[in-house]
Amino acid sequence: MPHAAADLNTAAPRSARRVADVWTDLATDTTTLANFSVDMVSGLPEPVARWLLRSIDVGAALRTSVIVTMSGQIRIGAWRAFEARQIIAARRGYVWAAVARFGPLPVRGFDRYSDGVVKCVGV
Repeated sequence: MPHAAADLNTAAPRSARRVADVWTDLATDTTTLANFSVDMVSGLPEPVARWLLRSIDVGAALRTSVIVTMSGQIRIGAWRAFEARQIIAARRGYVWAAVARFGPLPVRGFDRYSDGVVKCVGV
């Protein structure tokens, strides 16, 4: 079950502290664009429409931003485990902030797109 925006930790992760103001700005605008309706999937390929209708309750509020957490493998020299959080704001931008490890040392970095600016930083 999805969480309401108020239930999420919207604070910027440590690996994105250099763009914490951008993260906060993207996280604050969670206004509802509309409520999901069956007409929103008309014209989509049938498998896509079926998936959306099974995934989103009719009448559910559609938000303009979301925070996603992820983990996996990233190649920094060798393949290393990483954890990341990303905020994505429709038509406004995103910040992806990750941390991987070189032995005991954390390697932090972020990718950002907002205000027409792309920035990728490893810390």
